[in-house]
Amino acid sequence: MIISVVEQLKVHELEPLVIRSEQEGFKHLQRLVNEYVAGENTFSGEGEALYIVREQEQIIGVVGLNQDPFSDHSTGRIRRLYVHPDYRHLGIGKQLVQKVTSEAKKFYNILVLYTNSEQASQFYIQLAFKQEHGNPHRSHYKVL
Repeated sequence: MIISVVEQLKVHELEPLVIRSEQEGFKHLQRLVNEYVAGENTFSGEGEALYIVREQEQIIGVVGLNQDPFSDHSTGRIRRLYVHPDYRHLGIGKQLVQKVTSEAKKFYNILVLYTNSEQASQFYIQLAFKQEHGNPHRSHYKVL
């Protein structure tokens, strides 16, 4: 499995992963597609990227990096992390976050994210993110 940067998202290739995420009650991948198609967030600004992981031809994981719209220009934001349930607990999510973190270090001083999932919160804490309370725009941060 190789993590690759997306130059031009082929929405139809992501559709099976979107459907699977919705079966789990997640809506963030459909938002990723909607925002990408509308041109609202194409992960194409300086310091931004969209990464995917494939197993053969199937996309099994995705994560994005944006400049944080709620902070100054020195803050990056992890967006839309999702790994297909059949491929969880294999280190793929960790590799995706490490890839984003490595890229973020080139452009940002702080990396933030928002999750309301306790399971995701624990995942990020294990990756040395600190939990932040009282901020409606971010739940975790990491000084780079």
